Amino acid sequence: MKNRPITLLIPAMLLMAFASAASADEVTNPEFKMWSEFKAGSTVTRSMTTDSAGRKIKVTQKATLKSIDRTKAVVSMQQTLVFNGQEIKQPSKDREILAKIKKAEAEKSPANPENAIERGEESIEVAGKKLKCKWYTTKAEQNGTSSLAKVWLHESIPGHIAKMEATTKAGGQEAKVDLVVTAFEKK
Repeated sequence: MKNRPITLLIPAMLLMAFASAASADEVTNPEFKMWSEFKAGSTVTRSMTTDSAGRKIKVTQKATLKSIDRTKAVVSMQQTLVFNGQEIKQPSKDREILAKIKKAEAEKSPANPENAIERGEESIEVAGKKLKCKWYTTKAEQNGTSSLAKVWLHESIPGHIAKMEATTKAGGQEAKVDLVVTAFEKK
């Protein structure tokens, strides 16, 4: 009978060790971290232009933080596209951003400034305000596709992204994306 309490503790200790090992493989999602300082109702509106093979698409995107807790953020995305002079309003979609993701996934994430090949600080105009932003440049190649992106970040903007310029090349084609924040509200 003396050994029974110890016998009962062994499975519990093994479960705790297994859970600890499993969570060690998970890290804070860089994208979640960029939303974690804001309260529900915070918004950011972005203007994005994509130029691919001479075709331009303009997108206005409004992201609203619907909810956030220690496990995830829920961001509602509303987009309006202008293509060939025609405006197309898309239905709002909710997107879950998990607080924890696999370490390998975080290491590959373009939202992870740790992947920068260059970094610095620069004052830029964002939503009519001059903001001193941190910026970083990333470069990636995968399956015959290469991309180069420069991202400007400011902590007062929900999601932190103030501006982005990106170029992707694949199969002899090139696509350029320019994104800038036009309005934001921190709650």
